[in-house]
Amino acid sequence: MRFSSFARKRSLTAGILRVGLLAQYQKSIIVYLFGSDTIWRLPMIDRRRFVRRVAIGSLSLGPGSCFVESRAGSLVDEWSLEVVGDIHYDQLEHHDMSWVKREKPNSVSQIENYSRITRENYPVFLQALKREVEKDPSCRGVIQVGDLVHGLCGGEALARIHCKAAVGSLFDLNLGVPVWVTKGNHDITGPAALQAYEEIVLPFSGEVGDESNSSRYALEEEGWLIVSYDGYSQGSLDWLETILAGRKPGRLLVIVHQPVVSYNARSSWGVHGHESQRVRRQRLVNLLGK
Repeated sequence: MRFSSFARKRSLTAGILRVGLLAQYQKSIIVYLFGSDTIWRLPMIDRRRFVRRVAIGSLSLGPGSCFVESRAGSLVDEWSLEVVGDIHYDQLEHHDMSWVKREKPNSVSQIENYSRITRENYPVFLQALKREVEKDPSCRGVIQVGDLVHGLCGGEALARIHCKAAVGSLFDLNLGVPVWVTKGNHDITGPAALQAYEEIVLPFSGEVGDESNSSRYALEEEGWLIVSYDGYSQGSLDWLETILAGRKPGRLLVIVHQPVVSYNARSSWGVHGHESQRVRRQRLVNLLGK
């Protein structure tokens, strides 16, 4: 399977794949997609061979493309996914700025910046995404890895308008393939944000009637099991254990918004990262390491 990545880098720069090899854990390689807070769990291969494959794939295919090595050592290119990082869709009129200034004063500049990026860069990004999907007949869908919206609207009516605008921008793109979303912290931040996300964004996710119209889901494709992990739901860990106990995929891709392996500026933020959740975090790491 080939991953094309749209790493955000705050300016929605399309087609730049930045892969960091964070750690080797048991029989897995844990990979982090910068700009999207996504962890990739891949079967163990030699560290130098992995880096070499990424470099060669990126150079030969152009920016944003990468091959993943199969268990037999060959390259798998039978189907592909487009991976989209944090979008932070925003518009100033989607916020009660008096509420923001009172309750979240440090977010004012962020809202102004993301609104500018949405206005200036987002249309260009959408067209780049559409071109990538249309030129690749093997593309099975688009994975958006959280923070589709910036949130912090300040009220229920504005939160619903916010989510409808973001979903509408993707719906109007008419990609012809499903778009699967993953819950991010900004998606559910602010009054009534979670309710708006569940009622407006999740029904848009995936294909109508399938299990991906949820904050957590598992999809099977060509020997791969693709799991979206909701790091903001207490039931996700038990759910993941059940999913993995009932399936034995050749490859497992786990998508989660928060880092599983925290590092650098993110060292204090991750899935089940609070000290009180140490046991839950260890359970998650053990599951991913099997």
